[in-house]
Formats: sequence, structure tokens, C-alpha cells
Amino acid sequence: MIVLIGMMGSGKSSVGRMLARALIWRAVDLDREIEAAAGLSVAEIFATCGEARFRRYEEEALLAMALRNQPMVLSLGGGAVMSERGMQALRARATSIVYLQAPIPELLRRLRRSPIKRPLIENSFDPAARLAELLAVRRPLYERYADFAVDTHGKRLSAVAREILSQGGIFR
Repeated sequence: MIVLIGMMGSGKSSVGRMLARALIWRAVDLDREIEAAAGLSVAEIFATCGEARFRRYEEEALLAMALRNQPMVLSLGGGAVMSERGMQALRARATSIVYLQAPIPELLRRLRRSPIKRPLIENSFDPAARLAELLAVRRPLYERYADFAVDTHGKRLSAVAREILSQGGIFR
């Protein structure tokens, strides 16, 4: 299992699908797994149940993914690294954990193009400042759990996937 971590908009889901195709593995997006289990979108979970409940769903999904014994590329939500228990479980099973990085202006550009609602920045007066706050908290965790990082800024998805594979993305 290869696990992709990083901020929203860093390319985890798109790169994950491309890597999975190249490896002939399954691509799994943790947020889609949570939505299927809850019967609600991530935005709906945040709106009706709150962030704390979403994080509980997320941790349950992380633990469930760690138990799967199949080759997959798992793309996590940006805040999944906040669950030490879930990340330790994945760390024990993953062949590689890769931190996808991009500068905040690039993240914002990508997020504005995306049809997916992002509850943590959707209603923010200053989305760039909010992303900076989130990154300040999460970056040490991304760096702690990652085997290596790949900067996605200005790169094609295929180039990012090749870089992950060339850096030993399927081996720890």
C-alpha cells in the first residue's frame, strides 16, 4: 500500500488514481470511503455532525484501511494525519507514505477549480490565511509520517507519479 498525504489541493486523489493505474492496484480515496459509510458527503457531515464527528469517521476509516491486505494507493484527506492512532496503523502496513506538497497560492488555485466543497476553507474570510494556519499545524505531522516528499507545483500528474515510483514509492 502506498499512502498519499498532504494539504487539500496537493493532488493526492488525482496522483493516487494515476499511480494505481500504473501499478495495476486499486485507488482508494479515504474521503469517498467515509462518505459511503456515512451516507453523507464530507461537507454534509461537517454541516450536520461537526468536525469532531467527521474526525471520528476518519479515524475509523484509517483503521479499516490498515486492516486491508491488498495492493492499493490510498489518498488521505488533508487532516487525516491528526489521528495518531490511524496513522500509526497505516505506517505499520504501508510500503510508503508520500507527502505531496505545493505552495499555498497553487493550492488555492486548484481548490477554486475543484467542484468539491472544502468545509475548512469554504466559509473563510481569508482562505489563504486559513490554509496557512492548517499547514502550520499539519506540516510537522506530514513530515513525521512521510517516507519522502514530492513537490507537485507546476508538474503534470504523470511526472509526479513517475517521481514517486523513482524514489522507491512501492518500497520502504
